[in-house]
Parts: sequence; C-alpha cells; structure tokens
Amino acid sequence: MSDRVWEPCSVSCALARLNQAVDYLSTVDITSLPFDAQVRLLTSMEAMKPQFAAARAKFQAALTAGGGPEADGQGAARPGSAA
Repeated sequence: MSDRVWEPCSVSCALARLNQAVDYLSTVDITSLPFDAQVRLLTSMEAMKPQFAAARAKFQAALTAGGGPEADGQGAARPGSAA
C-alpha cells in the first residue's frame, strides 16, 4: 500500500472515486476478513458519517443560496424533491 495521498482533480473525479470505493466495499465478504479488519471497516465507516453530513449540508446550503431549488423547478433544496 502506498503512502502517497490521492488528491482529486475535480468534483466529478472525487465522486467517481467515492462511488468506486463504496461499490467495492459493498461487495466485500466481511465474514472472510479477520476480526480486527471488520472492526476497522465498521469504525471507519461510522467515523465518515459526520464528514459526509457536513459536506452534504455545505453543498445543500450552497444550492439553496444559489437559487438551486428554483432553478431545477422542484422548489426544494434536495434535487428531485418537491417542497
């Protein structure tokens, strides 16, 4: 495993990498992993919840401030949801 930190080139690139990671993790046979790896996986995923929520809130606020709900015709800050 490399010590090099991956830095995304764009939002699209970061989202693609995130989707790849989640797709991979959803196919892992967790029962085949050692106990410490299972614990590390679950605690890491739990630790990401606040980061994900904060990022989502930031983007949702920006969408709302930029007139996103009106721009997409839905009238709500969540794309594709009605008020």
